[in-house]
Amino acid sequence: MNDIPEEDRIPSTVDVDGETVKTDVVQGTVELQGFGNTCDPVWLQWQQVAPNNRNTHRPLMGGVSTTNWDSLGGFVGTLGFIAKDTTDNTLVGVSNNHVLVNDAFFTTERDPLGIRTNVFQNICTQPNDGANMGPQFKVGVVKRYQPINQTNKVDGALIAIDDLSLLDPAVSWMQYGISGMTSAPRFATTQEINQALENPAQEYYMSSRTTGPKGQDDTKLLNWSASSSILIGYKKQGVLTNVYMNDTFELVASGSTTPSGDHCYYPSAGGDSGSAILTRINDDLVIVGMLYGGRSVYDPETESNIPAYSLCNRIDLIADQLDIKAWDGTFNNVVVNQTGAPLTHIVGGLSAQKKIKVGGTTFYQHGLVDNSAYPPDPTPQPTAPPDPAPSPSATTPPNPTPTPSDQPIP
Repeated sequence: MNDIPEEDRIPSTVDVDGETVKTDVVQGTVELQGFGNTCDPVWLQWQQVAPNNRNTHRPLMGGVSTTNWDSLGGFVGTLGFIAKDTTDNTLVGVSNNHVLVNDAFFTTERDPLGIRTNVFQNICTQPNDGANMGPQFKVGVVKRYQPINQTNKVDGALIAIDDLSLLDPAVSWMQYGISGMTSAPRFATTQEINQALENPAQEYYMSSRTTGPKGQDDTKLLNWSASSSILIGYKKQGVLTNVYMNDTFELVASGSTTPSGDHCYYPSAGGDSGSAILTRINDDLVIVGMLYGGRSVYDPETESNIPAYSLCNRIDLIADQLDIKAWDGTFNNVVVNQTGAPLTHIVGGLSAQKKIKVGGTTFYQHGLVDNSAYPPDPTPQPTAPPDPAPSPSATTPPNPTPTPSDQPIP
């Protein structure tokens, strides 16, 4: 203070509307206010009583637990919703690629001699919790996913559901535990998503494996950021690798009893990845996105980092990159896959292409295989030439007829 010239010093007091106000600066710590301590305990109920989202659910529906038993048998995530594959009119389950795939990076991003994706045994189960886990709970296989590179907009993957008896048109379009759904939810349009995210009072709904249903009673989800670029870690051949996920919208937790301007901990938690995000437009619940991760803040009381923000992909981008559309809740014009698993076409080399066409059939990139065990198929060249590289990659077509919030099993 003594080093500042007298004329540049702030006076110790100033007069404001006839009152004398001290201007002394007091050293202290700036903390985020209101997280956890001022919220209805309903946000923490899942920590004492596990929600029924983790149980076995037949028929399938949105908001229940799922994973890839073969590649990710020690982890759990959430089945977001049932959709229709626009390439073949089959019904598919939708979740994150990090929930269903042990390495979703483009093959050009990976070491051809490193860990290879188990392309041919990606068995998806529901559930994968506690005593209820294993291939006997199979509901399908990984059909395709949006590959990851350094800059992304979607973390998404599809489950090929080859048995329609797993689905019920009266139930399977629902989100477990979310009331007020009277018909199969459509996908919000780009304009509707933009308008919703610009409205600070817009409320959102979500049903998740770990924390259960949200958006009802005193659990309100509100938008915090309409478009963020998130640096987040995904495992590439077992090594956590930071990439960008752009066009992310972020949700925070609140409630009618939460003081104005404050928010609650745990809008989501590990294992909620893949959950559908819905909002109400013209009295109808519609899907606006899908959760893929979370951000935490430091809690001085527990001296730990606690989830405070949910990271979500937009449904218009998900639909475009995964080639899906909203399911209308009926079996009209639905094709049943009779093969049990997607066909594969193995090509030599690594590839930065998401999909190629061979002999009139479109194949999607599906990871790496060992050349000695799975030699390239002697079929006509794809319309776009593969990149020359020393190791083969496998692609799979549509069936013919903060870290991501995946969670180790407790």
